[in-house]
Amino acid sequence: ATATGGTAPYTFAWSKVPAPLPGTFASSSTGPNSEQATGLTLGNYKVVVTDNAGARDSITFGVGENTGLTPV
Repeated sequence: ATATGGTAPYTFAWSKVPAPLPGTFASSSTGPNSEQATGLTLGNYKVVVTDNAGARDSITFGVGENTGLTPV
């Protein structure tokens, strides 16, 4: 995810939808607050981006077998 606008720095909260357990995050390259997620398995995911001023935005997307990211 690439954040633009708002007030840097940004935090990124990745989760699988529905999350298997409360607070379960998708694997990411440098932890659950990383801008990039890696090792995502098939399924739907949500990333919530929060800027330094507390403003939030999110996107939900799907990871398919051969399709990569698919907006849902």
